[in-house]
Amino acid sequence: MAMSCGCDEFRWRRMLNRRRLFTAAGGLAVVGVSSRAGRSARAQDASPVAGDGRVLIVDALTAQGPVVNDSYISPLVEIYGDVAVGRRCFVASNTILFAGEGTLVSLGDENNCQDNVYLLGEETDLVFGDMVSIAHQAVIEDSVVGDFTFFGFRSRTRNCEVGEGSMIMHNTTVEGVVIPPNRITPMGVVITEQADADALPEVTEANDEFKRDVQSVNLAFVEGYTAL
Repeated sequence: MAMSCGCDEFRWRRMLNRRRLFTAAGGLAVVGVSSRAGRSARAQDASPVAGDGRVLIVDALTAQGPVVNDSYISPLVEIYGDVAVGRRCFVASNTILFAGEGTLVSLGDENNCQDNVYLLGEETDLVFGDMVSIAHQAVIEDSVVGDFTFFGFRSRTRNCEVGEGSMIMHNTTVEGVVIPPNRITPMGVVITEQADADALPEVTEANDEFKRDVQSVNLAFVEGYTAL
């Protein structure tokens, strides 16, 4: 059965079950979470960035643990260039955060990136607001993203401005457009014309409740993993 957002309810139920297991266990055991040199170590050392409380993750081979600015970054994440992170973020394994020369990738507070996500600031900065949820295998490039937004499984977003509260749904591609605030795309469409972006329907209260549920699950992950 599909959820109100069109998601596979069983996938999200598995996430909720993981949360219950963490709570029941009393202490968390995580396979593969360790301080290692190499690609994982780039996520470990941090220095302050002036401004909004985000911290720049220094591209240095250190091994001080996967917690940066009260956020959890899996040791299996690859980080290249200047990448900043806000507080209480969760970045899952096999995700790539890539900032090209002279660009910045910047995560806001309470952002969550699931496995196999690509966040790329190749030609311009890639900047996220707060409370952004990015589902498995999503790719986001050279864009500005507002608060409380959602990116679905295998979605592709390039050279866009995504307004606050909006949802880019599963298998959808958006490129070179401004998504107005509080809009939702269909699943599996390609949007490259501004007229199509402007015509998108508004999110519903059920959509917003879904986003709040996803946020709650991932904040629990942050609390559990950073306590290790």
